Amino acid sequence: MSTFNRYFIHFFCISFFVFFILNIILYFEKNALNTPIFLLISFFSVLIFSIPMSIYFSRCAKNKTINLKINNEDDLEAKLEEKIQKKFKREVLVLNHNVKEYRMKNKYHAWLTNSIKISNEKDCVVLSIPTIYAEEIENEFFRFIMR
Repeated sequence: MSTFNRYFIHFFCISFFVFFILNIILYFEKNALNTPIFLLISFFSVLIFSIPMSIYFSRCAKNKTINLKINNEDDLEAKLEEKIQKKFKREVLVLNHNVKEYRMKNKYHAWLTNSIKISNEKDCVVLSIPTIYAEEIENEFFRFIMR
C-alpha cells in the first residue's frame, strides 16, 4: 500500500469519526442543521481535510536516499544507530548481511510510517530515510555525504 493511501486512511478515519459523532449529536438534538445538505457539506469537509493532510504527510514520509562516505565505519554506524534509536524512536527489525532495517515499535506506527534502512556498500553507507529526517541527518553527518 502506498504511503499516501496509508495516510489517507488514517486522516479520513479520524475526521470521519468526528463527523459521525457530530451528526449523532445533531440527530438527537433535532437541530435545524440536521439536513441532507449539511450532511453532504460535512462529508466533503472530511475529504477536504483528509486529502491535503495525506499529501503533506506522505511527502514528509517519502524515503530519500543518502550516501555517506566511510572514513571510520564503526564510528559512523554507531552514531547513526544511536540517532535512529534515540531521536527517531526506532528499533532494529531485520538484520541481513549488509542491511539493517529500523521500524517503529508500535505496530500501527510501523504500518503508517516508512522504515529506515542502512546498507553497507564497498565505499559508502547508503541510508534510506524519510524526507522529514533527511535534513537533520545531512546536517549532522555533512562531512560524510557523497554528492
